[in-house]
Amino acid sequence: MSRGPGVSERFALALRAALAPWGLEPTVEQRAVLAAHFEGVLEANRTFNLTRATDPAEAAVALYADSLAVVAWAHHNGLHVRQVLDAGTGAGFPAVPVAVIQPQWQVTAADATGKKACFVEETAKRLGISNLTVAHTRVEDICPPPTYDLVLFKAVSQIDRCLKWCRRLVSGGGFAVLYKTPGLRQGEESAGRRAADRLGFAEAEPFAYALPCGVQSIERVLRVYVRR
Repeated sequence: MSRGPGVSERFALALRAALAPWGLEPTVEQRAVLAAHFEGVLEANRTFNLTRATDPAEAAVALYADSLAVVAWAHHNGLHVRQVLDAGTGAGFPAVPVAVIQPQWQVTAADATGKKACFVEETAKRLGISNLTVAHTRVEDICPPPTYDLVLFKAVSQIDRCLKWCRRLVSGGGFAVLYKTPGLRQGEESAGRRAADRLGFAEAEPFAYALPCGVQSIERVLRVYVRR
């Protein structure tokens, strides 16, 4: 009786298919590191909640490929990125995929929950992700405040709050990038616009994308704000 592909193979196939339209092709080593991170997430999930996406093909798209939308956006715009902050990283999204695929980017993953910060830190050490550091703190409490080219918010909070928290952390000409669904509530949209004006951000062109996930697709958009 024939056997279907294993967990790592299903993960790698789904990840490659999702990233191909962006022209992103992880190396064999990079795919192995991301698959090992996913296996660690599943193991840690037994003791505390990190994710509901436990199917390898689904997770490869909904967690990893989705995280890498910011890399596709940066490449599309020809950006030179050095310092990145992932605010509220959770299990390491988007910090781990971004750091693995962009080894020249220095990525800091911040989370206020000790178990999550510890998990990401231990994972980075175990997998040899040398360009990833971890801060156990709320983003608004980072002190002294360094500045970053990109500050990323994936499923963290509403636009106005995120912009308020990261205002002192985004370098001049740098970006706050928020992972959102296409249909924002009108209240969040208008509050975000007011906050951007008040805090010295200008809204840039959003980056809309769809990721294949089984017979359906996941629709997302990066809402991008540049620091004046």
